Amino acid sequence: DGADETNRYVGAESCRACHAEAFEVLAKSAHAHAFDSLERQQNHFNPRCLPCHTVGYGAADGYIHPDLTPSLQGVQCESCHGRGEYHVRVEAGEPLPARRKLLRSIGCVTCHDEENSPGFDYDVYWEKIAHE
Repeated sequence: DGADETNRYVGAESCRACHAEAFEVLAKSAHAHAFDSLERQQNHFNPRCLPCHTVGYGAADGYIHPDLTPSLQGVQCESCHGRGEYHVRVEAGEPLPARRKLLRSIGCVTCHDEENSPGFDYDVYWEKIAHE
């Protein structure tokens, strides 16, 4: 059954128990409210905005709609670290291939490009979300 081999988005709440400090940093950050900013601007259905203001928009297991996938609104752990289901399963003691245990980190400029974040300075902005 291939279903057990599929890594999926699980949402930041799945990270909270083991990564409480990082979760609190996220919860207090502007990232956590990125979807709210779209709603205020009436852009919360804009497909140009959703990839950076939600988790996994465009993927079959990612953000779809406020009513269907509210747990994937905003910038969350998986926005930068990738799908987390394998990580959660491994930490729960389930055996998975070693290559699937590690999370990744993407570059901030995937979203914080010149068009959307002119003058983005990694060192300045990292201090706002620094966590281990």
